[in-house]
Amino acid sequence: MITIVEKTIARYDLLQQNDKILVAVSGGADSLALLHCLNLLKNKYELTLIVAHLNHMFRGMEADRDAEYVKQVADKLGLQSIIEKINVPEVLAENNYSPQEGARVVRYGFLRKTAKDLSCNKIALGHHKDDQAETILLNLLKGAGLDGLKGIAPKRDLYIRPLLEVKKEVLERYCEENKLSVRIDLSNFKEVYLRNKIRNSLMPLLIKDFNPRLVDVLATTADILREENAYLEENAENLEIDCRISINKEKQKGEWLTQPFLELPIAIQRRIIRQIFFMVSGNNYNLSFYHVESVRNLISYSSSGSTTELPGQLKAIFSYDRLKIMRKEEYYSEESIDYYHEMSIPGTLLVQETNTIIESKFLSPSETMERLELKDRNEALVSINPGDTLIIRNRRTGDRMRPVGMTGTKKLKDLFIDEKIDKLERNRLPIILSKQTGKIIWVAGLRISEEFKNTLDKNSILLRISKYNNGEFMKNP
Repeated sequence: MITIVEKTIARYDLLQQNDKILVAVSGGADSLALLHCLNLLKNKYELTLIVAHLNHMFRGMEADRDAEYVKQVADKLGLQSIIEKINVPEVLAENNYSPQEGARVVRYGFLRKTAKDLSCNKIALGHHKDDQAETILLNLLKGAGLDGLKGIAPKRDLYIRPLLEVKKEVLERYCEENKLSVRIDLSNFKEVYLRNKIRNSLMPLLIKDFNPRLVDVLATTADILREENAYLEENAENLEIDCRISINKEKQKGEWLTQPFLELPIAIQRRIIRQIFFMVSGNNYNLSFYHVESVRNLISYSSSGSTTELPGQLKAIFSYDRLKIMRKEEYYSEESIDYYHEMSIPGTLLVQETNTIIESKFLSPSETMERLELKDRNEALVSINPGDTLIIRNRRTGDRMRPVGMTGTKKLKDLFIDEKIDKLERNRLPIILSKQTGKIIWVAGLRISEEFKNTLDKNSILLRISKYNNGEFMKNP
């Protein structure tokens, strides 16, 4: 078996000299064989091995005995061990996970955190060839594309799987030959979960009656699909970058252009949506084909302002030529922004609700002449009574103005539609009014009112809007 493992390590470049590896050990045959093999290769690669075991608190005293046994194995090999207990049933209740999903999320979280705390550059897992076959059948029965049918990757991020080309029967024989006492998890034999049914009932039937080489065939299929999937993923990643406007992983939000997206083949569109969701949320655990299609249909067929729900408390919004992904709480807080401020002339005001600065100042006749051909939409040259006070607020239902050049008034709602202003941005856009007349002077960044346009024979006022970012003024809001 060690020969197969070394070939797998070489084929997928799983180990380098001086790797510090966190080895996940449950006490079962696969993880014990993994630990034994890596320990044999320790001197060859000058490895530092640390054993990690998580007690999920599903099986009471039996799980406690597993944890104690793993510690004894590590001590016998002279290896450091990290044994932790987490009440996974409580986590399930709090997050509405299924038992298997919740256990997986908690287990991988424990491994990542432990690896980070101990400065391990790799995490070794004991998945074997039969696990690969089970995973492909499981995903096929649940419904999957290439991403699901490619199975388990030999290497991904920190995770390595040196046993992935070793059959389960070979592992078990290896444990017997090396006198490795194996802990048995009886829950693996209960056909409550689909994976257990596949392992205990479906696979034996398929091997017996249809193809005795089923495990090898499915593993080879996974290799082929994984390589083809990697090629398509790389293409999709490059095309996603072409569509991307911005992304903030910390705040779980991003924005993408939809026109170049719509020109792509549907297969690539779906991959890009999955990549976008992964970048924003950090995982794809609960993203289904239904979710992917709902986003694709949102972009392809919906009107501006339409939304769809996504897992992880995220929301997708289609706005004119853009797709936005953000947390639901931010979406609803943006919808409910409401503010009202007053400012003297001259003056400067920080509108904290929108993180923007509004400035007003008088201009001399010569300064006015210099700015008559003003092209910057973030500035407005207007004529206002010097004793007036400016009101800065968000839009209100029924707001109207008379834009420069028009004889009649126009609803702000229609102006926003004509200018293709995102629905979420409309409340953030400052509306500047005259307190004396109650009329709109300037929709910041958009249009000036005909009644307040500069005519040279009145007091010239320069209004400016800029972004306020960490104590700095930025020209574009």
